[in-house]
Amino acid sequence: MSKSEWRVSRLLVRAVLALFVLSPLSAQAAIYEVDRLTDLDPAGGGEGSGLVGDFRFAIVHALSGDAITIQVTGTIELAAGLPAISQNICIKGPGAHLSTVRGVGSSVFQVDAGASVNLTGFQITGGRGNGGGILNRGSLTVNGAVISGNSAGDPTNGDGTGGGIWNYIGATLVLNGSVVSENSAIGNLSYAASRGGGIANYGNLTLNNSTVSGNVASQGSGGGIACPLPGTTLTLVNSTISGNSSPGTIGGGGIDNRGTFTARNSIVAGNADGDLFGNVASEGFNLFGAVNGSGFAPTDLIDVAPLLGPLQDNGGSTPTMVPLVGSPAVDRIPGTAGIDFPSTDQRGIARPQGSMADCGAVEVESSQPAQPRGRGLGPQSPQSSGATPEAQAQSASPRMPVVLADPVRPAPRAVSVRSSGGVEPCSPQ
Repeated sequence: MSKSEWRVSRLLVRAVLALFVLSPLSAQAAIYEVDRLTDLDPAGGGEGSGLVGDFRFAIVHALSGDAITIQVTGTIELAAGLPAISQNICIKGPGAHLSTVRGVGSSVFQVDAGASVNLTGFQITGGRGNGGGILNRGSLTVNGAVISGNSAGDPTNGDGTGGGIWNYIGATLVLNGSVVSENSAIGNLSYAASRGGGIANYGNLTLNNSTVSGNVASQGSGGGIACPLPGTTLTLVNSTISGNSSPGTIGGGGIDNRGTFTARNSIVAGNADGDLFGNVASEGFNLFGAVNGSGFAPTDLIDVAPLLGPLQDNGGSTPTMVPLVGSPAVDRIPGTAGIDFPSTDQRGIARPQGSMADCGAVEVESSQPAQPRGRGLGPQSPQSSGATPEAQAQSASPRMPVVLADPVRPAPRAVSVRSSGGVEPCSPQ
């Protein structure tokens, strides 16, 4: 049966069941299982049968309302670009530290206008082109994922837009507990500048408990995030933008904002080439480094060093940057969990751990482990600008961890995760 015949037959079955209410199954979505890491038949739409097959097979055959679960750990090596996602679906992996989808020669994921998509629990890497990791034209929610090692543009022509993610005009993107790291947008000021090493936002972007670090926009603007159009919106809630850069810059190494930018309880500091270029509508309790703009709240800290550890495994399924001894990010936010700040941090640790909550994506635990738990994935020294660590340490908190050696995590093996109960299906937004 051809791909089109398969899709038509499933649509007819669903329509008949819904019309006659013959069975409870009429309200159930299909759940596709990815049971292999290979991508051996891209021209034929992937390998598989029924509801089980490779990643491409699941993407091609899933209908709106269906879910896809990645049931193996390791790296799915795509042999060609995936088709754009035009249906409302959810794709869920076992965790970003266990599952990776690696692209080749184009954006790893493309979401069409009108589609509502949820991506949860895996890493996206190896994408090339504008929107290297993700090119979103629809409504996209990303949960507990890592977008890392993607690129846009080239040294000759420049024009790199969104090395990690390009959120297109009119699109909506929400990142929850996720990381955008080590992506690049390449520009050439003689031809076309770059925009957004990590994220180029041309639409509406929200980050909750998320980290953007180690991204580069060369000869352009917005090493971490670029919002180059007046109609864009950017919202940060307890998120960390640090360790990004824009060499040969037009705008901020952390954030370049030409639209509407709202921030609450967040860190935008420790970036090279300026932390914020543009205005902010601050809702308070933010930590900013070097800024060129206005709109700050009385409770914000400006031109201070965040004193963060490297991007690495500090627990949870995504890497984080934990505040070091003396960090001004600790014990800053009064109020009630779930109202004034999220009830957990990026790793799922409860807030607050001290007398007040911490700003940024990480809440320092009352009892931190003696050493990091896995491989470092970003800058290998604490971020600093302005005051020295010695001066900041005079007000050190007893909750501060000590960051020691950086052990290397073994490469994941292609083993099944069904023995532990598999992964729960998720629902498209």
